[in-house]
Amino acid sequence: MIRVLVPATSANCSIGFDSLGMALEWRSVFTFEESEEFKVTGCDPEFANENNLVVQAFRLTAQTFGKKMPVFHMHTETDIPLARGLGSSSACVVGGIEAANAWFDLKLSKEEMLKLAIVLEGHPDNAAPALMGGMTACFKIPDSKKKPNQFKSENNTDRSQNAKPEEAKDEFIHSLMDIDGFIALAVIPDYEVSTPEARKALPEKVLLQEAAAQIGRALVFREAITSGNEKLLYTCCEDVFHEPYRQKLIKEYGELKSLADQYEIPFWISGSGSTMLYLSKSVEQLEKVKEELKNKFPNFGYRILKPARKGALVEYV
Repeated sequence: MIRVLVPATSANCSIGFDSLGMALEWRSVFTFEESEEFKVTGCDPEFANENNLVVQAFRLTAQTFGKKMPVFHMHTETDIPLARGLGSSSACVVGGIEAANAWFDLKLSKEEMLKLAIVLEGHPDNAAPALMGGMTACFKIPDSKKKPNQFKSENNTDRSQNAKPEEAKDEFIHSLMDIDGFIALAVIPDYEVSTPEARKALPEKVLLQEAAAQIGRALVFREAITSGNEKLLYTCCEDVFHEPYRQKLIKEYGELKSLADQYEIPFWISGSGSTMLYLSKSVEQLEKVKEELKNKFPNFGYRILKPARKGALVEYV
C-alpha cells in the first residue's frame, strides 16, 4: 500500500501573481492499494470514478513512461475545502503523480514531477510548493530556451482528454525560500470563488509604473520572508495585478484587509480566493485576529497553520 500526503498551498502570496506559492501544514492523504476492481472512495460520488483528478494524474504519469495502468483502490482523506484558494486541485494532481512514481519505482525528481503536474495544472504556483514544500518562486522558460522534451512517450494511447504526455515539454525555473518563523491564519468564507470567474475579473493590461513597483515589492518580499522581517513583509504586500479586481468577488475583503492594516501584518487573497491569509510571527496575535473575526463572521472557517517545510511525502504501509 502506498500513502501520499500532500500539503495545502497558498498561491500568488500577494505580489507573486502566478509565480509565488507557499506550502501549508494541512495535508490531503491519498492511499493506493492493489485491488481486483478499480475503486475510488472517500470523496464526493461525483468524483468516485476514472475522471477523478488524482486518477488522471496517475494515468498521465503511467502513460508518459509507457507503463500499463494498474487496477487499484484509491482512497482520499481530506478536509481541505474545494474552490477556496487552498490548492485542492494541485494536491490531487501531485498526489497522483507521486503515487505513480512510487508504484512504478520511476525515481523521478521533484523537478521532473513538476513538469508533469503543470500539464494538468497549467501553471506552477500551487504545484511547486505542494511538491517541494516551503515557499517557491517559478517562471516559465521561453520557447527559444527550452531543451528537447525528455518525457515524450511512444505510448500515447488511452490517455485522458485533456492530459497529454507529450505536453510535458513545458519547463519552469523554480527557487525555494525558507520561511523564517512565520505562521498563517487562514480565513475561509462559506462560499466558493471559481478560478475561471476570478480570471475573468483580471485586466488585460497593467501600467508600466505599476509593473515596476510590483517587481520592486516582489524583490524585497524575498528578503522579508527569509529574514523574518514581519513589518517589511507587511509593506511589500500591496498587490496591483490581481487583488484590486478579485476583492470584488469576496465581499468581506475590505474588513479583513482593514484589520491587517490595523495590526500591520501581512495579508493576501489565497490563490483566487475565497480564502484569505494573515501571516505573523506571533501565534497570540493571530489568535486575537481570529477571535475578532469570529465575532463578525461566525460562519467562516478559521485555521492557524504552520508553513510546510516539506512537500508531498510518500509512505509505504
